[in-house]
Amino acid sequence: MPELVLVFFKSSNKLDWQPVSRDEIPEWLRNEGLIETLINGECVRNIEAENRTGMIWWTAMAIDRKQPLKSSIILPERALMRVG
Repeated sequence: MPELVLVFFKSSNKLDWQPVSRDEIPEWLRNEGLIETLINGECVRNIEAENRTGMIWWTAMAIDRKQPLKSSIILPERALMRVG
């Protein structure tokens, strides 16, 4: 049985995603419904929380702690670039 952990990522361009520590996750993002949206492949931002400056996008993935390399290569569709 997989042992899943939730990993949050942030990006300023929706192409380059960086994992963040638990302390870096903003309070507004700790909403169960919003987290479910993120692990279903969506990404979000909160311009009010950013005081209308910057452009930080957030997403999350459930990764199997026992097989992190295998699960981390399964990229969500939004992380893949399409040509043509």
